[in-house]
Amino acid sequence: MAPPLTLVQITADSLPALQALFEASSAYFQRHGGGPARPEQAALTYGEVLSLGDRVLLGIWWQRQTLIGCFDLRFDHPEPGVIWFGALILADELPSAREEIQDWSVRILEEYLRIGTGAREIRLSLPASERPAIRFWSDLGYSPGADAVRHPIGGKSQRFITYHKTIPRHKDTASR
Repeated sequence: MAPPLTLVQITADSLPALQALFEASSAYFQRHGGGPARPEQAALTYGEVLSLGDRVLLGIWWQRQTLIGCFDLRFDHPEPGVIWFGALILADELPSAREEIQDWSVRILEEYLRIGTGAREIRLSLPASERPAIRFWSDLGYSPGADAVRHPIGGKSQRFITYHKTIPRHKDTASR
């Protein structure tokens, strides 16, 4: 049975919940930023999203009450029809099994993208050294591409590989 998750776009009204999520996600920020989230991290991130215009923060709400995670998405990046997963952030402590919440969150998002957008592909970049993340995304049908880049993360240069998945189109949704 699916956990009680709802995906809702983050707005200015939900910034306090987003900041609480960031503070409850210290493992993510330690791994990707070298330290805890800053006290104004939600406002800074939200400002970046608004300034680009093609990004959306999509909150993962538990029982429509508690923000337990979020996706950072870019639409039509790097080309039209491609959705880029910039991040999937989950609170360190979750009300249910982490793997189940991750899995269902991604599946709900993929279905929304299939039905509600003209997107044809999803891409994300994973550190080559993060075997659990690679296994998770591979199990969901994401395949590695040929391109790899190096990015400085936490004072170290890390190799990232781009993974992709085609968004299936059905005859009844192809014209939407």
